[in-house]
Amino acid sequence: MDRASVVGDVIEYIRELLRTVNELKLLRKKINCLLSVAKFLDELQLELHHVAGGHVGKYYSFLFNNKIIEGSSVYASAIANSVIDVMDTQYSAAVPHTGTY
Repeated sequence: MDRASVVGDVIEYIRELLRTVNELKLLRKKINCLLSVAKFLDELQLELHHVAGGHVGKYYSFLFNNKIIEGSSVYASAIANSVIDVMDTQYSAAVPHTGTY
């Protein structure tokens, strides 16, 4: 192997490592998003019964099962909109900055 081939392989390997690091950082931030939503729901004094998440294509989907006490002034649509706001805030902080090499 000549030096150019070795250097090219090393550069490609470093790029792959950087992609992996960014994916792991994003995964950690997504977990933090779930914690933020759970904290938000707790602040509303809602009973969080179940949380599930899944990867659908290039997107993540989350399911939150809460108990809303009858007669509560909190409505499901208001909760959903607030959860979306929390997730958007956390996700925008989670998106890694990619550098070019």
